[in-house]
Amino acid sequence: MMAVANAGFRAIAPDYRGYGLSDPPPEPAKASLTDFLTDLLGILDALQLSKVFLIAKDFGARPAFLFANFHPERVLGVVTMGVPYLPPGPTTFHKYLPEGFYISRWRV
Repeated sequence: MMAVANAGFRAIAPDYRGYGLSDPPPEPAKASLTDFLTDLLGILDALQLSKVFLIAKDFGARPAFLFANFHPERVLGVVTMGVPYLPPGPTTFHKYLPEGFYISRWRV
């Protein structure tokens, strides 16, 4: 964040619902990745940012990729760390993660 800001860019790091200082979703069992995309679009609209670079790592990579796919008019580029691109649609990667792995518990 500091390097991005020091390079003259505006750096914003929102917490996903239920992470960091954010409130949990009202019904966690019904939460979906679409909620994250809706939140990100709302943040960009509230800050009047028409186009952005998305930088994401780990669990944030999938929402970044999906946001870029569904809102290409709002994204200049995507940089991710630690997670490869997965096209939209059902995924099965969670079946190969250790039991209790933190990215599997995002609805809890």
